[in-house]
This record gives sequence, structure tokens and C-alpha cells, in this order.
Amino acid sequence: MRTKIIIFFLCLTTLLSTSCWSLAEANKPMTQEEIKTKAIKRLNDAARWSIENGIMEYYRHDEDTAWIEKKTREEWAVSTDTGPIIDSDRFMARFIIKLAGIYYELLIMERLEYNNSVYEYWVQKVSGSELSGKVDWRCKFIVTRADNVRGKREILKEETQFFESYQIDNFETLRFPVDDLESLYHLGAWLYPDSFENSDLKGYKVICYAPGEYEKKKLSWFDRMFLP
Repeated sequence: MRTKIIIFFLCLTTLLSTSCWSLAEANKPMTQEEIKTKAIKRLNDAARWSIENGIMEYYRHDEDTAWIEKKTREEWAVSTDTGPIIDSDRFMARFIIKLAGIYYELLIMERLEYNNSVYEYWVQKVSGSELSGKVDWRCKFIVTRADNVRGKREILKEETQFFESYQIDNFETLRFPVDDLESLYHLGAWLYPDSFENSDLKGYKVICYAPGEYEKKKLSWFDRMFLP
């Protein structure tokens, strides 16, 4: 009987020690590296959902941007300073999401309707706190396809280096609008030179003086001093 009591108390002590350790680990403050890793994972997941499903869900919910914000907030704990802009006079689509001081901006830069499909060229940019410098890439360049403008997107190509065109088939090519100053302004290539290693775009900046008034200028040595 005495042996059984001793064994019981040993088991109880072990169980309590394990529980206390688990509780201490759960309450242990996260390191900056852990915060960064978790934030980037959530932002990446929310960004991919926004590209693949955001426009479709916007129209399925009666063009309700608040539903999109609620979805990304509850699913991935990301927030936004402004709701998504979809099929407006200024943007075909623009999503901005943030977490832990890191901002992701998603933009449709070009759209082509061809052969009963819709092809789009998206740009995804990272900015924000010092944690954003921990992201392995600064921009992503993405091509999607959908059955129609209001449909679900399928990602066909995703790169961390700028590419000017995507060949759909032997007869048609989706091209980035490199001659459109408004598109170049929103692209902001001069702010992300590492993402434009094989493009001359990184050597120019575009200034917006007023809606519809843009100027493209070659970067000076003074400009380069203050760029990333």
C-alpha cells in the first residue's frame, strides 16, 4: 500500500511539473524573430487569399468591402488602413493589409480579356517597420487567370524579379504597361531596386503633380542617396 502511495505522489509531482512548464512556455514572451515569422506567414496567407478570392467574394457579398476586411481580420488577424478598392476609376484592384508594422500592397497593373478568360498582372509590395526588412523579398510579380472578371483567380506565375510580359499562347501576350506613367508611379520601381535587377525601370522615378499629371525623371545621385 505504501509503495502505491509513493508511486501516486511521484506521478502527481511529474504531472504538475509538466503542466507548470507548459504554462510557463505558453506565457513566455515571443522574440522579435518569432513575431516576424508569425506575422509574415499570416500576411502571406492573407495576401494569397486576397489575390485568389478577394474580387470574387467582393461581388458575392454585394460589393461589400467591410466583409473582405472582416474576413482577413478574423482569419489571419491582419488589418488595413483603408478597405480594398475594386474596379474603380483609379484601380482595377488594390488591397492593403498590415500586421506588426509590416504593410503588403496588392495591385492589378494590367488586365487582358482573351479566349474566354481574364488574365491579370499583379504586383505585391512590402513596406513598413524594420521587421519588413526580414521578408525574403520586397516585391512579387504575379500573373493570374479567371473565367471572368468576377471569378476566382488562379495564379499562373509568381516571381520576385520583375518581368515585362507573360506569353499566354502563340498568339497573345500579357504585357506590363511600361509606357504608362500612372502605372509606373504606382509600381514605384525606384523604391525597390533589388526587385528590378534586369530592368532599366529602377533607374527612373515618376512624380505625380496632380491626378493625371505625371513626369518620369532619371534618378540623380542625390535621389540615390535617400533610396533603399
